[in-house]
Amino acid sequence: RERRCAVAFAEVESPADQTVRVGAAADWWFACYVNGKEVYNTLDRGNGGAQTLLPHTFDLPLRKGRNLIAFQV
Repeated sequence: RERRCAVAFAEVESPADQTVRVGAAADWWFACYVNGKEVYNTLDRGNGGAQTLLPHTFDLPLRKGRNLIAFQV
């Protein structure tokens, strides 16, 4: 079965190197990338039947300056 995906991205300006806790969910699978590095995914298990943010909280390692955050869904 073929999986097609979409990618949403945004640049975020950080005043300092820091870690930010976020939450996310998608209908089925998603992966999150910060500056080209994968930081979290649900590719092996899907969303686990949950449509809330709480089951999927994770850290974004931001560096000082511009950061590119991307979600593959």
